[in-house]
Amino acid sequence: MLCVRNHRITSGVDRASQQQWLRSLQAEDPNPPKGQKYGYGISYQRFGPQAAMYYHGGELPGFNSFVGHDPDNEVTLVIWTNLTLSPDGRTTAQALLPIVLDEVYVGLSLPTGAD
Repeated sequence: MLCVRNHRITSGVDRASQQQWLRSLQAEDPNPPKGQKYGYGISYQRFGPQAAMYYHGGELPGFNSFVGHDPDNEVTLVIWTNLTLSPDGRTTAQALLPIVLDEVYVGLSLPTGAD
């Protein structure tokens, strides 16, 4: 479970375990090392100079989700859909993510896949 309490991201466990959880993040691809990172059930990605989120996604047949938190900008984003795949074959929460991020972060202009 991913929770935001008092502007801190937490898994509902004590502070030492939370710090270990956040330190678990490792670059998914060492080239570039500042790219997407993954740890104990959590990812971290920078979408632009002023936009980065810790996040987790999920999927069940017929449903798709994205939950993210940007502690620097105090933004928490939840996308829940009742459709697993978009018409172009992407998971629906991931297909919506760049569109929503472009609305939240002024000037971000991420590729949407529909471009």
